[in-house]
Amino acid sequence: MAAVTAVILPFCVGIIAAQPRIDSMVVDVWTTAEGLPVNGLTDVIQSQNGYLWISTWDGLARFDGVRFTVYNRGNTPGLPDNRITKLVETRDGLLWVYTEHNQLVAFSAGAARTVGPADGLAGREVTHIFPDSDGGLLAATDVGVFSWADGMFHPLFRGSPGPGIPGVPSVMFRDRERRLWIGMYEGGVLRVEEGKSTHFASWRGRPLNSITGINQDDAGRVWVSAYPWQSNRALDLSRGLFLIQGDSIEQVNLGRPGRLAAWASDAELVVQIGQGWIVVRDGVRFHGDPSPFAGETDSWNWSPIPEIPGPPGGDRWYRGWNYLLREDGFLLTFPAHPYGILWDREGSLWVGTNGDGLWRYRPTPFRTYGTAEGLPFNNVYPVLTDRSGTVWTAPQSEDGLVRWMPDGTRPPQRLLEGEGVLALFEDRRGQVWVGTNRGVCRMGDSACDWLALPGYQAQRVFAVYEDREDGLWFAGDDKLLRLGASGWSVYPEALTTSTRHRELASGPTVRRTRQAPPQRRR
Repeated sequence: MAAVTAVILPFCVGIIAAQPRIDSMVVDVWTTAEGLPVNGLTDVIQSQNGYLWISTWDGLARFDGVRFTVYNRGNTPGLPDNRITKLVETRDGLLWVYTEHNQLVAFSAGAARTVGPADGLAGREVTHIFPDSDGGLLAATDVGVFSWADGMFHPLFRGSPGPGIPGVPSVMFRDRERRLWIGMYEGGVLRVEEGKSTHFASWRGRPLNSITGINQDDAGRVWVSAYPWQSNRALDLSRGLFLIQGDSIEQVNLGRPGRLAAWASDAELVVQIGQGWIVVRDGVRFHGDPSPFAGETDSWNWSPIPEIPGPPGGDRWYRGWNYLLREDGFLLTFPAHPYGILWDREGSLWVGTNGDGLWRYRPTPFRTYGTAEGLPFNNVYPVLTDRSGTVWTAPQSEDGLVRWMPDGTRPPQRLLEGEGVLALFEDRRGQVWVGTNRGVCRMGDSACDWLALPGYQAQRVFAVYEDREDGLWFAGDDKLLRLGASGWSVYPEALTTSTRHRELASGPTVRRTRQAPPQRRR
């Protein structure tokens, strides 16, 4: 039998955290065996009516918590492509489906329709779609940026590329001041506020191209990343990471180019190089050890760590190549790249992976404690919570006992080192009894008072029980013993291991198992 690897304690209602920690959640996984069309997922959202919608490399799936309903070209007229990469729901209830071949599809009530010029969306292809912060949709095409409102697309900028927009958009972002930032493959960065635009086209005379990310830190500064590698794999030092303050733009000197990653608290910047990460404060100082990234040259493994929506009022999270990073440094890894990330209305985290199906981290009323939380061991056998809230635990080895408080007010204290602890019990008077490999003792503040068991030495005690008459029962290797007001009673009949535990757990049944009058000792 596998050993228990941690202590799991139910939370009292009064100490449940408002936001459950991801490391204390229950994990569920769904794959093709449970009804997904494929295990490669690209996005996950929750619609206004509560359904989960999942885009995959082989169709669209709706999940009601029990079963999947799959929509594809074979059963959904109007759906032009099964390879779907992004989903957005707008405030009018429309589900927008974006395909690998740059098509934008409006989906409603099981019907699909590709939108285009007749809907006000000009251009040969849609290059990106972005959810707007007011519940709308922004769609970028090869000729401009368009906003969906009142059943039509309306141009925000239009040109070919023309004076309205200087290039094909690659990324869009709205900051806290509601300014719209548009990064382009070629053409720099455009900032739009109150109908006026500011164009950041170059830095020190060099064009600012290949924009991969835009975000805002806690101090209100805007960071921009540009992919630093040219098509011939030559390094272009005019690209990398840039900081925009007011109307000026400056390149951030990291000692090496870094692709935009994410922000933690106090305006710290987390930059991913390869599949690792480092922290930079104010854009200039390393926090952490950058040495694992020395000599990193594989540009094709560079990937941004965009901030992802976290639970309301909870920690911020960032997505890496095969992991999610919480702002306190906690790392959640996956066997495949986590594409779709969603915190649902019940506080569960849903992760759609590119090859390993759909994962859910579900809140649970339990929390796990082990060495990571300060306990000296993970293999736990007996556990007791006494009336003061103190927790008593012992390992599955002769390594003594630990007394501690889960809220941290009492750090773990080692007791009875070298003893093999088999049972823990608190009686009605608040005394804690410890059954061990060589008898039983009553625990004090720092020492244990051993009882002299009648008739023999080194008797193992597997269980302790208190009956209605305040008598204490002890289960030994081959005897039951009772300590009452008149002294010890010994029941010498042989007991199997299963009987020992069953009799003491069931209370009055103990008395019905007698097969001979007890031998009383005065």
